[in-house]
Amino acid sequence: MRSLLEYSQLIKKHYEGPLRIYGAGIGAYYLARDILNNHKKFTVECFMVSDESVNISGCFGIPVKSFDECQQGKEIPVIVGTLEWLHEEIVHLLVQYGFENIFVLKDEEYLKIRQKNPDTDADVLFSTHKVLIAEQQLLLNQQQMIFNMQVMAEKLREIEIKLWKNPILFEKNGAYHNESYVKDFKILRENEEFDNMINALVKKLDTESRCEVYRIIHRLHQLCDEKEIFLTKDEEQYTEEMREALDNETFELGNRIVCGKYILPGGIHIEPAVFYYKNGIEQLRYKEKVGKKAIIDAGGYIGDSSLIFSENFDGKIYCFEFEKNNLLSIEDVIEWNGLKNVIPVDMALTDQTGEMEVFIGTVSNCSYNSINNFGRGLEYKKEKVPCITLDDFVYENNLEVGLIKADVEGCEKQLILGAVNTIKEQHPTLMISIYHSIDDLFTIKPLIESIYSEYDMKIFRPVLPYSFIEETLLICEPKC
Repeated sequence: MRSLLEYSQLIKKHYEGPLRIYGAGIGAYYLARDILNNHKKFTVECFMVSDESVNISGCFGIPVKSFDECQQGKEIPVIVGTLEWLHEEIVHLLVQYGFENIFVLKDEEYLKIRQKNPDTDADVLFSTHKVLIAEQQLLLNQQQMIFNMQVMAEKLREIEIKLWKNPILFEKNGAYHNESYVKDFKILRENEEFDNMINALVKKLDTESRCEVYRIIHRLHQLCDEKEIFLTKDEEQYTEEMREALDNETFELGNRIVCGKYILPGGIHIEPAVFYYKNGIEQLRYKEKVGKKAIIDAGGYIGDSSLIFSENFDGKIYCFEFEKNNLLSIEDVIEWNGLKNVIPVDMALTDQTGEMEVFIGTVSNCSYNSINNFGRGLEYKKEKVPCITLDDFVYENNLEVGLIKADVEGCEKQLILGAVNTIKEQHPTLMISIYHSIDDLFTIKPLIESIYSEYDMKIFRPVLPYSFIEETLLICEPKC
C-alpha cells in the first residue's frame, strides 16, 4: 500500500492508461474530477464498490462496478477515495481480491484536491445523500456485528467456566494460567516468609535458571495486579520458530498424526514441550550418566515422552499410565514406531502401594487424569486403580534407575515421597514438573534437597505460545 503522495508521480509516469477509484462518495467524486480536469491523458475506468446491493449511479460517464466486475485487469492502479479511517479495512479487502497496485487518499490530500475544485456541487452531482445513508447503514450493521461477537464471546466464556471449573484464561500475547495461580500467589506474596521462599527456590541454581524464576515470579505479580503479560522479543522469535517447525512437519494420515518421524494417534494435541523441546533432554549436562539404566516415565499419557526417551537412551523405559484409553494409545505408539524398550505399566505412582481413587476425564485421550480432582478437565468420573510407590516398584523389579520424569498433574510430591529410598541410594536424574500449582513451584525443589542435597539443579521453561509457566521443569542431575 502506498500513499497518495505518490499519486502525482503515478500520473506523470503513466501518460495514458486506465485508473480505478474505490468509493462512490464525495472523496471519490473529487478525485475523479481532479483527474479529468488536470490530467486529461489519464482515464478513470470506473468507480469500485464492494457492496453490490448499494444502488449508486456513476458520474462524468464513469460507471460504478463491483469487485467481481473488476476481476480483469487487476494490475490497473486503484486509488482508495474513502474516509481515512476506513483505509485499513478496504486495503485488506482489495488485497484479498488480488488487486496489485493500491494507493490511499489521506484526508489532508483529499482537502487539497477539493480546494482545487471549489465550484463543485457534490451533493447534487453525485447523490451524496444516498451514499451517506448507505454508509450509515453499513456502519450500523458493523456495530451490530461487533456487539453480537461480544455477546458470543461472553457466552463462550460462560461455557468455558462450566467446562473448566478452575478456568484457564487467556492473557495478551499468549499467556494461559490456572485461576488458582492468582488466588494462591496473592496469599503467598503476603506471607512474611515469601522472600525466604524465593531465596530457597533460586539457591544453587545457575544464572539462567535464576533469571527464569525471577521472570515467572514477575509475571505472577503482573497477573495478580491485572496487568497484561507480554512475551519478550526472544520469546516471540522462539515461538514463531517452534510453530513453523511443527506446522511444517505435522499432518494427519487417516486416524493417525505424523509429526516428523513419529506416528501418533489422531485427535491429540501435539505437545511442543515434547516434540520440539524434546522433553528437556537437550538441557541435560550429564546425559551419559543415565547410560543403559532404567527410565521411569510417570504420567505416560499416550507414550509421547517415552517415544522421545527411546531414541535418546538404550535402557528400558517404564511408562506409567492408569487411564485405559491412554494405555491403548501407548500400545499403538509402541507398535507404529517400532519401539523395543518401552514397557507400559497400568498403575499410578504415588506415596502408597495398593489401590487408590482417581479422577478420570471422560474425554478420550484426556491428559488431565489425576489422583487429585483439580476440576481442570471436562466431566470427571471417580475410579479405583492400582497404585505403587516407586521404591516398591524398583525393589520388586530389581531396577537400577537412571532417570525419573514426572508430570502427574500436581501429584509430583506424592511420587517423590514414594521414591525417597531410590533417590537417596541411586541418585537418578530427575525431571520433575513444578508448574501445576504455586505450591509445587516453591516446595518441590526444597523437598528434593532434603532427600539428597548433592544434585546439580536447574529450572527449564520451554518457550510456548500460550503460557509463561506451563511445562516448567526442575532438572536434578547427580554431580560427576
